[in-house]
Amino acid sequence: MDANVDGKRPREEEVAIGPPKVRFRPETEIIAPTAASTILQSTGRITLRFICPGGDIYETTPTYSHQLFENEELHVTPTSSPTIIVTINATNMAHQVEVLGTVTAAEEEEILSCIDPAIPQEVDVLSVGGTTLGEFQSGSEEFEIRRVTHKNQGACELLSACEKLAMWFIETADSVDFKDDKWEALFVFKKAPAGQQPDLVGYTTLYTFLNPVLGAKLRICQALILPKYQKRGIGRELISAVYRECKVRPNVVEVTVEDPAPGFQRLRDVTDTEWYLKHSAAEESNLNGYDKHSKQVTEDIFSVDSSYCARAAHGLKITKAQVELVVDVLQYLLVTTHQNKIGDKDISGSSIPDLKRWRLGQKRKLLKKYPELKNLEKSEMQEELETLYQKHLERITHVCHSGYIRSFFD
Repeated sequence: MDANVDGKRPREEEVAIGPPKVRFRPETEIIAPTAASTILQSTGRITLRFICPGGDIYETTPTYSHQLFENEELHVTPTSSPTIIVTINATNMAHQVEVLGTVTAAEEEEILSCIDPAIPQEVDVLSVGGTTLGEFQSGSEEFEIRRVTHKNQGACELLSACEKLAMWFIETADSVDFKDDKWEALFVFKKAPAGQQPDLVGYTTLYTFLNPVLGAKLRICQALILPKYQKRGIGRELISAVYRECKVRPNVVEVTVEDPAPGFQRLRDVTDTEWYLKHSAAEESNLNGYDKHSKQVTEDIFSVDSSYCARAAHGLKITKAQVELVVDVLQYLLVTTHQNKIGDKDISGSSIPDLKRWRLGQKRKLLKKYPELKNLEKSEMQEELETLYQKHLERITHVCHSGYIRSFFD
């Protein structure tokens, strides 16, 4: 519901959106419209305020608003300066919307109409049900990952609420036909005492492509961790839960990702590298480049080829391209770790190349991947090749920040 359903803003009264309550101040003055118009950027004028149990409140600015406001623009009179606050209860999605500042009645109505598609409906989280796929801890807080399908009405309602929230954070956010049996979803909740509703932390939607010959592929379609819980390893836990689930489904041969955004791709790279290393450490593992006795990545990682990456991808149920990226990450870490240990000593006879030789090897692989570069003038080809290499290196070095991954090179 809106805070201004009758055209009059509540004045110094408490508006309940579910526990706890929030006090709104009368800051909007309704003025008559004028003929002139000015354009304001919409995203920076919107604040999302989430209320958690105990009265904890955190605020964030949406990443996107283009699906709500054309070109992310507000067309208002020159004297108008609206600020939009969307307050959401993190336990049940109950909400309030406030348009603050000097604004005309018509402008306020238009703003409320534009943002309505991204306002979640209230949900009874305790009715969601589903199957618990895992529990984990981040800091002092405990979390649960739950798998659901359309057969649970509470799950359908919560997914609908999540898809509305996603419009603020995912550029191409959209709803799905969840009643199709090929769809499923995973929710992450912050655990709460018995009988209390847990906080929603994030979710992902999954779609199974069926192929009677090649086997099924499970696609991660849309994923979101709410801003308060980002950069705490929760996204990796969510993706890992997808991988673990697929490992026990004999009909699923691969997990793919639909058009990953840059941030999600970085998360995927770290998760896939950790997934590879965890399987390397398993007793039954036959993955190359890992010594189970020393629990370290070894120089055998330099002997892997394309056919090995294909076999490893099949066993891990991730794409071959991701395994190739993992191999590059492990090689880079081994090269740089070895280089740091020996300093400027001659290692020409070592099976571990120095950084220069490794870089040249990476550029040869890029030339093979992008053969059209050979049609360019030499200087232009070298420039384009260096740009591609630097982008690839940036992707690799981001993965190297993982403490878990670095522990295999100490």
